[in-house]
Amino acid sequence: MTVELSQALSIILVISLACIILSPILWWILPNRRQSI
Repeated sequence: MTVELSQALSIILVISLACIILSPILWWILPNRRQSI
């Protein structure tokens, strides 16, 4: 594997992990904000 491929794969992994971790938090925060307003 070249360096560019490994960097691209690592970036994709980080983005996917961030989406998996942040999506439940966002879905939990957004309804609470709508109720508070």
